[in-house]
Amino acid sequence: MTKKAQNDQRIATNKIGQFKTKPDDLGRTELKPLDSRIYSGLAGAGHRLGGRQRVFS
Repeated sequence: MTKKAQNDQRIATNKIGQFKTKPDDLGRTELKPLDSRIYSGLAGAGHRLGGRQRVFS
């Protein structure tokens, strides 16, 4: 097996594992440490300074 084929197989195996866990993550209700991660492009709660108070939105 060539290096490229080994790398392609490794990437495919990793992606399959990720796709299998995603539905489980979407269905759970308890928070995990992974949930605190902020991904670019996703909307989420943020805060800004409004006068002298922090405003969460």
